[in-house]
Amino acid sequence: MAEQVLLYPNRNGAGVGDPSQGCYFPPTLVDKMLKNGWATVPDVSNRKVAESLIESAQKKVQETLNGVNQEKQQLQSEREAFLKEKAAFDALKGKSKTAEV
Repeated sequence: MAEQVLLYPNRNGAGVGDPSQGCYFPPTLVDKMLKNGWATVPDVSNRKVAESLIESAQKKVQETLNGVNQEKQQLQSEREAFLKEKAAFDALKGKSKTAEV
């Protein structure tokens, strides 16, 4: 079966719930749909499309920030654990040097 092609409506009410998501069509219908008001890229002059694209970008940014913050907290806790182990190691190393002298 041929691969579907993603097209976007140039106006609202074209039978697509969210115009920024587009709709998949079989390759045999692509030329006809392009002649009837569909495009290969979303029409950002369409207010609903622009709002939807901004909302989805904001969600992605927020998800990325959440992931970065979680990783930052994990790295901080790992660093604290490492510093505790290092301090304990240095204390043991210091005791063994004083015992040798």
